[in-house]
Amino acid sequence: MYFGVKFVQRLLSSLASSRLKGLKCFKYVADLDRRQDAQLEQSLKTFILSQRGLEELELLSYQIQNTDFIMDLCEAFPLLHNFCGNLSYFTREQFRATLTVLANGWPALRRIGIARTGFEDRSLREETMEPGDIAALARLPGVEDARFWFDCHFKLDINDIRHMGEAWSRLKSLVLSAWQPNPPLSHLIPFANSFPVIEQLIAPFDCNSPLPLAIDVSARFSTLKTLWILDAVIEANTDGSLIAEFLSMVCGPNVKIQMTEDVMDLPQMFEERRDWVDDSFENREKLDDILRRIEAFHRVQEGIRRMA
Repeated sequence: MYFGVKFVQRLLSSLASSRLKGLKCFKYVADLDRRQDAQLEQSLKTFILSQRGLEELELLSYQIQNTDFIMDLCEAFPLLHNFCGNLSYFTREQFRATLTVLANGWPALRRIGIARTGFEDRSLREETMEPGDIAALARLPGVEDARFWFDCHFKLDINDIRHMGEAWSRLKSLVLSAWQPNPPLSHLIPFANSFPVIEQLIAPFDCNSPLPLAIDVSARFSTLKTLWILDAVIEANTDGSLIAEFLSMVCGPNVKIQMTEDVMDLPQMFEERRDWVDDSFENREKLDDILRRIEAFHRVQEGIRRMA
């Protein structure tokens, strides 16, 4: 059943006047277009501001269209510890400025999810974002869960990973979805070096890039439990056994590794279940073979360890 913007406005107005007692978390889920979201802004803001005890706010389904919206929320809820928001059609300058407001206004954030969307603006989609665009969030040392979804390209190099690890030493979960080019698979080594307590890593990697020999793998994840490699396209001339050997060395036997050609849609960014993955790709057989090889490498390593 479809409910239009007028219905949602009336509902929010009614809820705002009733002041829901003890509401700690508000998650907005709807399917309105950008124009309708603009019409809804005042009603949504009035409702949120009426709930003075909020600690968690998830607005990925709502297209935030100006920095003032974030500023008003920061002033009302200085102790917020979970925020997810979709910054819609923001220029890079607006995006950076808004994240600065967010970081200054919510220093206690432990979980943050940021999307930058611009589905119909070709100039925005062809841009290449980089970690410098989210540098303001480095002021949030308590972040344990960070998720980013960009409707454009995103560049990530080794130094960027190191700087992120220095800023977020408590990070347990990192989810990243963006357009190609993907970082080389070998960048898992600086991830392992830089994030001492990370338990979940979900991101696209280039599985066809050069890999170090097993003896040259200089780090291994010590706390990682789950690794999801998105956009894992395996070219015909790529040796799957080298990928398997590398992953077995950098991850160890206790990490659940999954690989898929699929990419993550925006609504899936905070889903803990991963049954949205499409396993119908022609590449699936190659990926399954790599996963079987990883298990075989782990069995060999365990056998050697027991004999030592």
